Amino acid sequence: MRRPRALPRKPQGQRPAKRERAIRLTDDLLERVDAWARQQKDNPGRSEAVSQLLNRALRSRPAQTRRFAKKPDRNSSRDRAKDLAADVIDRLSDQDTTSEIRESRKGRLMKGPEEFRKLRRDRSES
Repeated sequence: MRRPRALPRKPQGQRPAKRERAIRLTDDLLERVDAWARQQKDNPGRSEAVSQLLNRALRSRPAQTRRFAKKPDRNSSRDRAKDLAADVIDRLSDQDTTSEIRESRKGRLMKGPEEFRKLRRDRSES
């Protein structure tokens, strides 16, 4: 004996004309959306305001393909880290000493402790 279905079957091939989805927004974002909607001439509701804002944002940005994610250039990342470290060392160094002493100290700091120099992969054995 077959059990009766709780819900009637939908005819296949028919789709709703418009699919609506629920999204979660923070209270701060909802307030900003509501403020934007109040400034509009057509005074849209919250749902319509979110739709209009999303459409504007998506139209303003060209579509980006994500087929191949660009790998960060290791050398440029390394160089940037080195430059940032050098800037910090310059800011923190004792300005009362001579420039030769400051450069010597900076060089030692940039090389790192002698015990760890052999362990670093980015340095040759020299």
